Amino acid sequence: MNLEELDGFFAALIAGPETVMPSEYNREIFDGEMSEVVEFSGLDEAQEILNLMMRLWNKIASTLYNGEIHVFDDF
Repeated sequence: MNLEELDGFFAALIAGPETVMPSEYNREIFDGEMSEVVEFSGLDEAQEILNLMMRLWNKIASTLYNGEIHVFDDF
């Protein structure tokens, strides 16, 4: 997924009626199990990417839970 697709995907998951765990949605993001399809240069890179994804998730969640309109702005 590119960043815009990830943003929309997260917004849909957050706005949906059920909580979806990262272990479920990461397969969609990475097109399979992360350990099988993604090759990171090291643990630091993997952690950095997952942290950025969580920052995006939290930004979208905060906006929607506050009743505001979410607009993708390339945080």
